[in-house]
Amino acid sequence: MEPPLILAIVLPLIFGFLSGLIAKIKNRSVPGWFFAGVLLGPFGLLVIFFPRMTTTE
Repeated sequence: MEPPLILAIVLPLIFGFLSGLIAKIKNRSVPGWFFAGVLLGPFGLLVIFFPRMTTTE
C-alpha cells in the first residue's frame, strides 16, 4: 500500500477512536461519536468538547 492510502485509512480511525474515548469519559454515545470522528475527522473531535445542549421547560 502507498503511504497516502494508509494515512487515508488510519487517520480517520484514530480520530474515531479518540472521539469514542472522550465520549465514554463524558457519558455520551460511544458508537455515535466514533463514527462522527471517522467521518468528520478533527472537527468531530473538536465538537465533542463542546458542552451538551440542554433544554429547559
